[in-house]
Amino acid sequence: MIFKLNYTKVLLLGLLFTIVYSCVDEVQLLQEDNLDDSFYVDGIVALSNHGSYVEVFANRIFNFSVESRIPLKINNINILNEEEKEITLRKSGNSLFRHDFNDESLFQIKVGEKYKIQLNLTSGELWESEWESIPLTSITPNINQNIIHVESQINSNSVENIELSVDVDIPENNGLLWDTEHVFKLTDSPWPVMQGPDYEASRNVCYIRNKVNLNQISLFDPRTTSQTSIDNFPISTEPANWQFNEGLYYEVRQRTLSYEALDYWIIIKKLLTLGGNIFDERPGGLSVGNINNATNPDQKIFGYFYAVQEEFLRFKASSDIIGERRPYCPWIGEKSDCGIAPGCCWAACCDCRLENNSSIDRPIWWVD
Repeated sequence: MIFKLNYTKVLLLGLLFTIVYSCVDEVQLLQEDNLDDSFYVDGIVALSNHGSYVEVFANRIFNFSVESRIPLKINNINILNEEEKEITLRKSGNSLFRHDFNDESLFQIKVGEKYKIQLNLTSGELWESEWESIPLTSITPNINQNIIHVESQINSNSVENIELSVDVDIPENNGLLWDTEHVFKLTDSPWPVMQGPDYEASRNVCYIRNKVNLNQISLFDPRTTSQTSIDNFPISTEPANWQFNEGLYYEVRQRTLSYEALDYWIIIKKLLTLGGNIFDERPGGLSVGNINNATNPDQKIFGYFYAVQEEFLRFKASSDIIGERRPYCPWIGEKSDCGIAPGCCWAACCDCRLENNSSIDRPIWWVD
């Protein structure tokens, strides 16, 4: 899975170009003369305890032009192993291609073996990545849940946040990356039946997935320390609010990846901190990646294909640590507080099925 941030990345790249051109001193992010900056590729192949997979996102870089709004036209995307066997990825979303490995797959993902991807465009161009090896080690982390207090940006009071942190041994010659998602339960409060006898029967119970935010991707670079393990390393922080009221499950993916792939993500993280003003730290030249034009090997595009070992962990937020949280629905204020019916100050309170990434199908792993 590519962090569920695919559209964010495209918009982010457009934003980065805007920031660059609005600075007093221009910062050359993409400085190679042989760079095709019209589209972007992000690909991952993962040997995972939750099922191995390959996923590739490829689309045009949005630079506010009409042309950049036209989807990239792709015939197919393939993954190849060292024996040159290839599997064609299925299209699983807008600009997203994926294959989940199973017993019927032409080959399997194995430790230490090399893989690459090929993109065949309708224009006849063939783009392919360099060979990437699955890291030799993967270490299961211990995950901690804690309440922390942070200063409010609105007033002088402190607010409670839930922080996830990890204790884990550091893999040799590899970096670590974590991303976090969560699924929470919400029961809506439709109006006007919320005041009638059919109220309970009319309510929907939804399970809403919060996609990972790029700012919630955490990295650890072993080259910066002589330690052999890390303790209480923060990987996710979010408000301890109403989302925890009816239950919430975390999904954490820890990825062991090469230093080259880690350097790519370090640059992405640095670019995210740009504020678009003269006080920003200059990011310097951006490493383009490892995907080349097969007919013109010196030409590259922005993006990266990398191979990882992945540890997937799913667990319920601890009620002992979080305690009771005020439910969001129904709205407890007056109708005048939001100008519409009580219970509907947030649309999901009227019908939780309207919320993004919402489903009324209870996950098979959900336990109340």
